[in-house]
Amino acid sequence: MIIRFILGLVFTALLLLGGLLLLGKNSKDRSLPQYEGEIKIAGLKNSIEIYRDSFAIAHISAVNDEDAYYALGYVHGQERMFQMDFTRRIGKGLLSEVLGEKSLIIDKWARTLGFSRLAQYMWNAASAETKKYLTSYSNGVNAYISSHKGKFGLEFDALSYEPELWRPTDCMIIGRLLSWEMNFSYWTDAAFSDIAQSIDSAHLASLYPGYPFDAPTVIDGYSAMNRQPSSVTLQDTLKKKDGRQSEKEEYLKKFYEGQSELHAALQNIVGMQGMGGGSNSIAISGKRTASGGAMLENDMHLAISQPARWYLVHLESKTGLNVAGFTIPGIPLVLSGRNKNLSWGLTNGMIDECDYFILKPDSSGTGYITPNGVKPIATISDKIPVRTFDGSGKRYEKIDIKLTDNGPIVSDIHTFELAQTFVADKKSHMLPHSETVVGKHPLIAIEWNGNFALTDELGCFFALHHANNLLEARNAMNDFATPCLNLSIAEAKTGQISYQIIGRIPIRTGSEQRNMLPRYAANASDAWQGFASASTLPHSTDPASGYFVSANNPATAYRTIPHTENWEPPGRAERLTQLVESIKKMDIPKMRQVMTDTASPFDKNELASQILRVYRGVNPDTIHKNDPLFNSALDYLENWDGRQGRNDISTTILNAFLVRLITNALWDELGSQQLAEFSYLNNVPIRTIGHLLKDADNIWWDDVRSPQRETRDDIIKRSFEDALSYLSKKLGSDIRQWNWGKLHSLVYAHPFSAESKEIAGIGNIEIGGAPGGMTTVIQSSYGFWNPFIMRVGPSMRLVADMKTDGLWAALPTGNSGNMFDPHYRDMAGLFQRGELIEVPLYEKKATWKKLVLKPE
Repeated sequence: MIIRFILGLVFTALLLLGGLLLLGKNSKDRSLPQYEGEIKIAGLKNSIEIYRDSFAIAHISAVNDEDAYYALGYVHGQERMFQMDFTRRIGKGLLSEVLGEKSLIIDKWARTLGFSRLAQYMWNAASAETKKYLTSYSNGVNAYISSHKGKFGLEFDALSYEPELWRPTDCMIIGRLLSWEMNFSYWTDAAFSDIAQSIDSAHLASLYPGYPFDAPTVIDGYSAMNRQPSSVTLQDTLKKKDGRQSEKEEYLKKFYEGQSELHAALQNIVGMQGMGGGSNSIAISGKRTASGGAMLENDMHLAISQPARWYLVHLESKTGLNVAGFTIPGIPLVLSGRNKNLSWGLTNGMIDECDYFILKPDSSGTGYITPNGVKPIATISDKIPVRTFDGSGKRYEKIDIKLTDNGPIVSDIHTFELAQTFVADKKSHMLPHSETVVGKHPLIAIEWNGNFALTDELGCFFALHHANNLLEARNAMNDFATPCLNLSIAEAKTGQISYQIIGRIPIRTGSEQRNMLPRYAANASDAWQGFASASTLPHSTDPASGYFVSANNPATAYRTIPHTENWEPPGRAERLTQLVESIKKMDIPKMRQVMTDTASPFDKNELASQILRVYRGVNPDTIHKNDPLFNSALDYLENWDGRQGRNDISTTILNAFLVRLITNALWDELGSQQLAEFSYLNNVPIRTIGHLLKDADNIWWDDVRSPQRETRDDIIKRSFEDALSYLSKKLGSDIRQWNWGKLHSLVYAHPFSAESKEIAGIGNIEIGGAPGGMTTVIQSSYGFWNPFIMRVGPSMRLVADMKTDGLWAALPTGNSGNMFDPHYRDMAGLFQRGELIEVPLYEKKATWKKLVLKPE
């Protein structure tokens, strides 16, 4: 997630630029990728053929795997060089070298967490084969860089720099950044720890209710969940027995101190830009498909961005490689795709992979207390190049990075301070500022799964590319570490399917809620006790149901070790299960309908039904019985089928109601800052509201600012009235004009567009009104602090029928990252219509363009 914050930094850089249109014309003339002809490259041993279909999906044919990955590096460079280089700079802490002072805090963050250090550790742990493939890929990128000096495109021209040569460890830096993006606990643990100090145990239990007992899990379906009992009282972990603040609480309060309330302009909306979202993956046995072959679906939900996050490609070699699917520019791995034997897809496992550790310094201040005595704090002195714009070129910022056995000390780079600085939002001044934490805090370190590089992690996917069956695929992923993911697999030969949690889960004492609280480095019981790896984690093959539905829900009903409290609300998993159960013989057209479904059982059964019960139930509230607008709104809800289409009216009403309901229920106890922290991942408040609505007298319904005790129905009425008032002011008094798409719009924005109308006109892809919402299969999330613009959605779509010799896939915009290239946006229309493009494993059509890389 930090990546999406940082892209906003580029906006400010454009303020320095002039002659943007001239730059654009020159860049267009020089930087468009070459799709046809021959290119001679020194040092290349064999010719490599690169075919491109009508959507510029590259089909690479090579003599061996090394050459295939070489060509992948070349085409990644052709299409996505700026995206790759900018992401690399994030990880290496080198943004300030091109952006100046504005990005210093991100560089300090990246160097403190040490993505470059971790990449070197990963390289040391990699096998000879993995090193060979990464080196070959890097050589391909560098062949492009070396031959295109002065022709890299508008972004490089605008910032007046060119990319350095690519190193194999740069692939690993990007890999660790992706892992960090999935590390939701960095945010939720901070928020939970802060809130836990301010409210009592009863409030806290309802605020973080956990995954519902009756909701579906991946392996066990709808069986009842036997949750682990908590071994501690949450407040007792923070308070001494006499009720006074503990040392931990005093430390944490300094760490999480707030600065101010929400700006008055927020008015009806409280909270930061919502993050999160999720992903869907469905594996269906051949017993339940029309073709008799196993099928796999995957659509991963990520922050809206342009260029697309993924690059769609097909790799083939004479040594047996034949794999197609989605790669991340900068990494030569098909993370979601298929070979001739298997298809695979991923969703976020939502596992809690990090902990904050409070360190007690020794008397000298150079060490910290551990169960085994005092240990020294290691210090790395570093310097960050910072671009200046006064003619002097650059200066260097010196920093000291402090390392412990519990990870790097992060007290100076507080979680929400990062969000405040880089989300590019004027409203976010409510969050803690560095002045409130820097210089008057204890030492707080972060222990993260990604801090460890113990195995050949990238090699797991290289092996998966060649896997022949389900067992080989699962075994290939045994050493994968982070992020923890759900892997769904479909096999061609047997028609069987399999599911496996991949990654390693830290083993810790305490319940899943306890693991959201900080730990104390001096306590032996708080230390991590090793890892549970894939071979010991939940997996299943050939289920009796004939399918797996993975939608960021728990794998199993019972968990032998704590996993997380970050689960997505169960609505998507429930709806996907309903849809799959209703289709006796699945095929590709039906799967397309499933993956683009807009119905929300949550909004219909939990939100709309509650409103209708209050106003049109057994004992209805009649205060508004003569209000035409009120009655029209209720009529819409009463006749709603639950589908959240672009033109739907009920969807607009219910989303406005949901935002107000969260605010009215929680703001009076939490206040602006803590509600912003709590709402940062929007799956958390939605799950909480679903829980609260089942309890009419839950303590959260009471408004502590009033003398009387409010109930659920009081807050429902207040929120519904607020929603209608807001919509009347926003969209007018004619309810027939309250179409969802007027509020819920989608733009794939080029990162430079905020500071240049010219760039916005060329580089932005404006879709208009978007269907779906936060609880629909077609994920379409917005942030609670600034509804209702779409912020998170499907970043790719893939369907594979293993009785065929290909896959069907699409990107939200296009395969090219060059805004002047037609393939920058040529998938946008079909993606919105739910259409897919066939990517064959064997056929190469005569109409495709052909580029040959030849030895010089």
